[in-house]
Amino acid sequence: MCEGTLRLMDVFPDTWPAQFQKYQKARSDAHIYAHNHGYYEPHSITPIYADGAMAFGMIDDLGYIGVGTGNSAQNDLLVFGDSFAYGYGVNSSKTFAARLHAYNAGVWGEAFPFHSTVFQRVVSVVKPKRAIWVLYPPHLISCTPGGWNTRKTINPTKYPIYAFLVEQFNKTKCSTLILKATGWGYNREDYYSLEWSLYDGSDDRIEAGYSSFENAVTAVQTTAKERGVQIVALFVPSKTQIALELSNARPLLYRRGPLDANLATNRMESILEKHGISRDCQINLMELIRQTPEKWESYYFKTDAHFNETGSAAIAEFIAMRLKGNPLRDGEKVR
Repeated sequence: MCEGTLRLMDVFPDTWPAQFQKYQKARSDAHIYAHNHGYYEPHSITPIYADGAMAFGMIDDLGYIGVGTGNSAQNDLLVFGDSFAYGYGVNSSKTFAARLHAYNAGVWGEAFPFHSTVFQRVVSVVKPKRAIWVLYPPHLISCTPGGWNTRKTINPTKYPIYAFLVEQFNKTKCSTLILKATGWGYNREDYYSLEWSLYDGSDDRIEAGYSSFENAVTAVQTTAKERGVQIVALFVPSKTQIALELSNARPLLYRRGPLDANLATNRMESILEKHGISRDCQINLMELIRQTPEKWESYYFKTDAHFNETGSAAIAEFIAMRLKGNPLRDGEKVR
């Protein structure tokens, strides 16, 4: 009855509606191509589905959304990073990068080491004076061995029947509901499953992720200094982080120590500062959320982790204000 009710209510939708399924292969192909090359296929179209609608990214000759003209060109402001930089689910003309008139070199589904590779490739063509590096702290888990697998696993070789039953259970919406409510789950990948490690000071399983991030920061800063580019780090909070800070929302069965919603961000900020990206060149979107806590849910897609058009507009305005308060003078050298 529970499963039937969840399906009727379309809770945790896991498939694209029938009318949009024709685009699924193109989306998958775009992701594979970008993962293998460091950019999308030039002059292609990348389709993204979110909250009942399709968004299409028009890729330029360099292999990124760019500025929407189909041809790459020099631009004073560059945006690079993951799906939040790309503007996942939002038409490219409505992303925060487009609203800032920046060159958009975001690539969805990729973590910090990939970002540094993209930056090194793009910066010589776009020649920006300033580059916004979009940072999503949960990617620390993406850079950790084992990635997003749940904390507990069942060996299918040792327990074949048990593992098979768990595999079938994991296909249900009830399993997702239980995982999100209690943190209980086995043998599955889920963005929710390990994120609590980011906020638990007694959990050291993400150490490899921090090392990977610091290596990426070193690579980005080396290139930035060589090219005279100022790096501005933009921290994007997850829905889980926001809910933890604003309402102390946490799994019912999470019995470890106290959780700090800003633990991962604070540590990443220190790593950036250590490598010459000062605090005045770091923007944390939690500041925007704290200003209007009653609005934050309207900034995100309901059934997706990313910003919608409303959120993209609010973010662009917030970033523009912060950049205006920290002007980059002509001929200024990066420290």
